[in-house]
Amino acid sequence: MKKDVQKAGRCFEEAERLLMEGVYLKAIRQFTKAISINPRFAEALYNRALAYYFLKDFKSAIPDLTAAIESNHLYKDAYMQRGICYFSLSGYSDALADFNKAIELDPASLTLFELRGVVKFHLRDYAGAVSDYDVALSKPGYSTDLYYFRGNANYELGRLDEARADYLRGIEVGSRLAQQAFEDLFT
Repeated sequence: MKKDVQKAGRCFEEAERLLMEGVYLKAIRQFTKAISINPRFAEALYNRALAYYFLKDFKSAIPDLTAAIESNHLYKDAYMQRGICYFSLSGYSDALADFNKAIELDPASLTLFELRGVVKFHLRDYAGAVSDYDVALSKPGYSTDLYYFRGNANYELGRLDEARADYLRGIEVGSRLAQQAFEDLFT
């Protein structure tokens, strides 16, 4: 048993190195070896899912992320990553559920509010998107494109003054997307 744990650990370490080097297919094979020794190895499942994600194989990533969550129901990053994969496959309702759970586990994560805001926008919950963008913009370290995103949601709500102000603030902080939207909609 102890030898199996050590072998799984060695496979995992090699796979992690390969993942960091961008050698995703070989990393997947090494993570698979570690998982075959310990099927509930949440970190190996999560990292194999990341390798699939980097290969844009979102459908293969989702079962690994689900298994990682089943092994550790408090694995916030697995919920977040699975939400990103669902979003990439236009599974907005599933993505929203995962981002809600991730926020429940880490309510201080501004990134999660940004991601959930994007999903809400795609679900046409523009007021909900604005609310999440407000939270994400409430502290330093936000993405400059958040003003663009919030501007779009305000525009969809018919709040043209707020949309214009968001795009202009986005331009001030260097968002090219905000610049383009402002030019398209207000000039």
